[in-house]
Amino acid sequence: MEYNLVDPNNHAPAVAEEDAWGDVESFDKTANAPTHLLPARRLPSGKNQIAEIGRPDDLLKGPRAKPLVLESEPSELEVREWNEEIVKLLVPEPVPEKIVAQKVFHKKEPGSRKVSFEPGEAGSPESISAIPLRHLVKIGVAITLLLAIAIAILPQINKEAAKRADASAIALIPETKRPVVGIAPYSDMLNYQEQATRIFETYAAAERFEEIMPLILEADKADVLLRERWQALAAPKAWKVPSNTTWKNRKVGSTLYGELNGVAADFSFFCAYFRVENQQLKLDLKATFAFSSASYEDLVIGKGNPSEIRGYLKTSDFYNQTWPENKYRSYNLISPSSEVAIWCYAQYNSKIPYEIDKEATLTNLEGVKRNQIKVTLRLKPGPAGSQPNQWEIAEFIQCDWSQP
Repeated sequence: MEYNLVDPNNHAPAVAEEDAWGDVESFDKTANAPTHLLPARRLPSGKNQIAEIGRPDDLLKGPRAKPLVLESEPSELEVREWNEEIVKLLVPEPVPEKIVAQKVFHKKEPGSRKVSFEPGEAGSPESISAIPLRHLVKIGVAITLLLAIAIAILPQINKEAAKRADASAIALIPETKRPVVGIAPYSDMLNYQEQATRIFETYAAAERFEEIMPLILEADKADVLLRERWQALAAPKAWKVPSNTTWKNRKVGSTLYGELNGVAADFSFFCAYFRVENQQLKLDLKATFAFSSASYEDLVIGKGNPSEIRGYLKTSDFYNQTWPENKYRSYNLISPSSEVAIWCYAQYNSKIPYEIDKEATLTNLEGVKRNQIKVTLRLKPGPAGSQPNQWEIAEFIQCDWSQP
């Protein structure tokens, strides 16, 4: 496609001879030249050459192309090169010269003295020679007398010190073993298992209370209530204690007794207590069937004689306005049959909670901490507003069911 940009309606005027601008030869070439021109770029090391950098395609094809040398363009400004050395204005401080220490040894002159005194000074030979001889003799005599007196009174001083030491010393008195009255030695109790087995077999087969009177502990003190609460085991006459029954010794306070644990004729578990009385082994009847002066059925309704109650005691957290937590410690007292339970409380200002805690933290033979303990307590009714099954612990008799 061709374009015709000539406008036929716009004709340029003809050039006249008097037009000065049309004279190309008379035109001053420097009239319109730029007034400021930048000098040409100076290359390092005075070489005016530029290395052509190859394209990525050239780098892959082969070696780099040779550098292209270009001629510097003419410059109308005069370029002058000055000394390229940099002049530092900071003058470094001069380093002081090291001076080597010189040791000077002075030879000691013979007869020289280290200490010198001024004339008349204390301690000088002139001052010592000025003391009269009689004064020196008196001083020597006085020192001799003081030493003689000190040596003379030294034995007396040592004697008084020895008396004070003897007075403060602790006299060592040999301990005499006192025989235990009424308690069999521990080693002897280990030999009572066979005898305890025969006593329990006779007790289990007895039908009347009179038959067991010679076998029980403190039979002369057996009251009517003990006779009424005793129940015969009704074992056959030919029944024998199983061979796997265990016998162990225990001690409560100063009382040593034995426990016979096994299975009865009716396949119920039994724990019989034995103690030595008048050199004879006796059955502790109260501990064997966990005698209580009041039944738990009566204690639940707030009745009965609570002077001697046996059961399992464990801590509780039941409190109310009548039994506030800041005044009482709460417990559960469970019957020996583990079927009935009542609430018991002990005042904090008494020694009962501390005695119970001391026994409850003990561990059994297997090293396991007990969560409940066998106890014998004396109870009393609670304050006004308490429920019938809530009792106050009046006395912690002992941590066991054995007869006190």
